[in-house]
Amino acid sequence: MKNSKLLKLLSSFSSREWTKLIKMSISPYFTNNKKIEILLRYLQPYTPNFDELEKTVVFAKVFEESEYDDDKLRKLFTESVNLVNQLFLIEKQKQEPLNTQLDLLEIYQERSITNEYSLLEKKLTKFYKNTEILTPEFIQRRRRLHRIQLQRLNVKQAKTRREIIRAEIIDLENYTNINMAILNSYLNNDKNQLKPDEWTLPKYEPFLKILYQNLTHLILHFDQKLFDALLELYYELPPAFPKHYKLEFFRFLLNANVRQYQLNPEKHLESAFNLNVEGVENGTLLKFGKISVGSFTNIIFLGSKLKRFDWVEMFIEKYQKMLPKSEKAESLFIGRLNFLFYKKEFEQALELWNKKKAYGIAHSIQTNITHFRILFELILEGNDYHELLINKINSYRRGIVEKKELNQFRRKIVLNFLSAMRELADFYYRLNTSPKSSSKLEKIIFESKGLVGKDWFIEKLNQIKNETVS
Repeated sequence: MKNSKLLKLLSSFSSREWTKLIKMSISPYFTNNKKIEILLRYLQPYTPNFDELEKTVVFAKVFEESEYDDDKLRKLFTESVNLVNQLFLIEKQKQEPLNTQLDLLEIYQERSITNEYSLLEKKLTKFYKNTEILTPEFIQRRRRLHRIQLQRLNVKQAKTRREIIRAEIIDLENYTNINMAILNSYLNNDKNQLKPDEWTLPKYEPFLKILYQNLTHLILHFDQKLFDALLELYYELPPAFPKHYKLEFFRFLLNANVRQYQLNPEKHLESAFNLNVEGVENGTLLKFGKISVGSFTNIIFLGSKLKRFDWVEMFIEKYQKMLPKSEKAESLFIGRLNFLFYKKEFEQALELWNKKKAYGIAHSIQTNITHFRILFELILEGNDYHELLINKINSYRRGIVEKKELNQFRRKIVLNFLSAMRELADFYYRLNTSPKSSSKLEKIIFESKGLVGKDWFIEKLNQIKNETVS
């Protein structure tokens, strides 16, 4: 049953959402099937883990029949999924009142409810004349308002309005094309894709022109002085500075920093940590008040690497409440594994690893890499884990090669790490039996592009050399 679509949806539910869903199941407006309420009340106590449930038991509890009917249960689950989807849509509408108002204006127009239409149209027209919060989403909603208004305009007015709509479409396309050019150059590491001279910048956001020019410069030729100056400017922006522009400014700084951190982690570690913390505090890295697995674990990783362990513990305590329920266990596992690793509590880290569950491929790769490093650290402390580590590396390598859904770039990064990890483990093991040159290991470490944990490999190599000399 754990693969049921309904149970996957319900596993993400908070107690508040459960209350709303059960109220909907009682209301004849949403459903006349009384069995849905019985099913939901039976399932609720098992949230979020439905693994132990069996179809026959659920069927008997809901239908009070001894003979199991799979079609009957499947139909009930399908109806329940539809009810859950209705709840999602209703909650989404509450979070986006501006779209809801446009929906309402359209309904008034279709039903010829003239007075209500005029009042709401006047209110929306006034709101969309505001030029201080111009974002792509804002422009798209304003376009929609203009299209609704077209139905009530005369020929001359309609012609003028269509010209405005066309100009807005061009601006939106330009905005998207610029962002895509930056993104593609970043993903493909191809600076030639950036051609700022060919860009047509959005007329409605002159401030973005400055940001894009500077962002382009930082991507093409990273200038630490320029980055520091812009970062200082960001922190000194006056309170009256439009919030949208401030957040756009921050996103551009964060993107520039991420790229430099990947090229030189040690040099940009402090600024990466500060910017990620700022992103959570100013809401840029939050979505509907929730923090993603990536942002949560990334901040723990950066803070732990800086050895700010007390701060990291306070961060985990505060922000774990803001994790999506369906991702909470995964986020805490990844975060705590990194925390224990950098705190050098390797026995506790291994104990935590042994309790892990199956996670998504990206996070599985990340946690396996940390696991291999934990085992090696334990080997350095005198534990006999060499054979275990080598077997795990070989097994994981076979799995990575066979994973068809893994793209070539990520596969290469993982295989490079595994090669370096195996060579490091063998180098240390053979020092005690037959002395071996470190030249092959050094070649892998220093010549592999984008080697994960390069600084850690260098640290361990130097540690082993120093121990051998002494």
